[in-house]
Amino acid sequence: MKFIQIGQLLAALMLAGNAAVTPVRAETAAFLTPNGQTAPFEAWSRGDANSSFAFFESFVGDPESAAVSEINPPNQSFGPGLSDANLIETTGAAFVPSSGNIYSPAVAIEIAATVPSYGLGAGYDTRVVVQVGTLGFLLDPASFLLEYEIDGEPQAVEPQLQQELAHRDLVGGFGGTLQETLYVWDLVGWNADQYVLSFAAADASTSLDNLAIDIFAAPGASVEGDYDASGAVDAADYTLWSTAYGSAGPAADGNNDGVVDAADYVYWRDRAATAGGALSVSAVPEPGTVQLAWQFGIAMLFCWGSHRAIAPRHREKGPQDAA
Repeated sequence: MKFIQIGQLLAALMLAGNAAVTPVRAETAAFLTPNGQTAPFEAWSRGDANSSFAFFESFVGDPESAAVSEINPPNQSFGPGLSDANLIETTGAAFVPSSGNIYSPAVAIEIAATVPSYGLGAGYDTRVVVQVGTLGFLLDPASFLLEYEIDGEPQAVEPQLQQELAHRDLVGGFGGTLQETLYVWDLVGWNADQYVLSFAAADASTSLDNLAIDIFAAPGASVEGDYDASGAVDAADYTLWSTAYGSAGPAADGNNDGVVDAADYVYWRDRAATAGGALSVSAVPEPGTVQLAWQFGIAMLFCWGSHRAIAPRHREKGPQDAA
């Protein structure tokens, strides 16, 4: 995926922030819309294949859980399984005033939002962009966390980038601050079937006004020596190479000479050592050893078969053999 690097992204966002409209009312959001050009959406537009979007704006109370939640209206979201997308306030001490926001004068609100993605698995890079608007007091930026699973193993990742989109003091009412902030996660080599975003306010009297979550997945840049496209150069790639040894085709042909041979083992070995993972390359047999073992096995089978073919048969003596 051709995502620009985080440093470049920050610079681009600062320029975009300077050009963004200044909100006059809370509902006039400075949120950015994916357009395939403006960072951090330079790689896709909203509605492209493998993209999903969830927008939370008008919340309802849930008397069963004493918390507040919202299931996405279909006209505000799209993507796989969006009927399962939801947002919930987890302290149970918040309520929804007439504004339709999530608010508590007594506790710092805590939010968890679940958004499905495509579950494309290994070999795909994923960018998650969160834009959140609040009124009153501010959110705690250190509380933002994105959770998902890789082959059943839980992952919890902090954002790589935070950028303020709008900030102004509110006049009248309860006062406080209007703030809109953008967070970015770049997740290399994996696309999960869903992502769970959690965050919290820094103090009581924070009102969640709106939340937009955009997710996009695309094939990642290939990793040299990663024959099984898992995103890592590891023992599984050696297994694929040894299975494909002697065959023609791209399965484990690291040097692209049209055949899987010992040179492709060296290609994998050197990159596995450079990767510096848990794999002990020295523990993997050299291709010459593998080939000799294979040839020895064939030779033994040949000798056994030849012995069976030429060895005389023994039979019991009969009357014709009598002296």
